[in-house]
Amino acid sequence: MLLAAVFLSTLLGSSMALAVPKAPITRRDDATCLTSEETDDLVAAYVRLVSEFTEEDGETYLASTFADTSDSINTLSGKALGSVTFPSKDAFIAAQLAQPDSPPVEVEEVPVCGCDSIAVIWKATFGDAAQPVRGLSVLKAVVEDDMWKFAGFDVEFNSIVWQQNIS
Repeated sequence: MLLAAVFLSTLLGSSMALAVPKAPITRRDDATCLTSEETDDLVAAYVRLVSEFTEEDGETYLASTFADTSDSINTLSGKALGSVTFPSKDAFIAAQLAQPDSPPVEVEEVPVCGCDSIAVIWKATFGDAAQPVRGLSVLKAVVEDDMWKFAGFDVEFNSIVWQQNIS
């Protein structure tokens, strides 16, 4: 497992440009764990979901059991810390559609990938303050409808700088 993480980190480097997949990510019949290609595809889908959202991507890549947890977002939105931020696929889609503008997210590193989870270190620079916000997202994947989809996100970032950027 550690060797795979080191290989993936070396292969992807500290900065990566990901191609946008044209077709849904399908699971190989014999696969029980994400391949490096499937990991790349899911990371690219994640970036689109949080910075270039389309309802089509939401419907395609979010599993029916999807939930998002983030004390950073909860702090900004006034929700209780430790609570689920978006309890369902529909709640996440509605929140993304209601956002006037999504900041551009740039992946800095994918330091760890397990069988069904991916750690992503990212940054976003936006708004009048234009201060870089750095974050860590753990993407949990599940096979549904014979393709890898997101079962959930655990996301944390510098919410103080985020607030300064949107103020």
